[in-house]
Amino acid sequence: MRALLRRSATRRNLALMEAARAWPKARAHVHSTQVKQEDRSTEGWFYWQVELTYSYTVGSEYYSGRFLLPPDSEDEANEQAVRWADKDVIVRYRPDETATSVFVMEDQL
Repeated sequence: MRALLRRSATRRNLALMEAARAWPKARAHVHSTQVKQEDRSTEGWFYWQVELTYSYTVGSEYYSGRFLLPPDSEDEANEQAVRWADKDVIVRYRPDETATSVFVMEDQL
């Protein structure tokens, strides 16, 4: 069950990432990272996430965003939180709704 739900969330993320590849890019700065444990106590399990909170500018307007990275383990979550903390990154934003943005891992290379 855990694998099925994780795959479903991954598919949704992949679909969003695919759409975002056509969106414009903006420079952003990660202000905080937080390791979160998503509790599925009714199903008897949990999984880890890393929340990135960032800000970016489009034109002269400032925006903020957050994005959840899906690590495979608690150790990986902690590593990702350290890796992305206080970093300059690239985000993609919707051209018709600039307050909507996505962190695309491939843009960070």
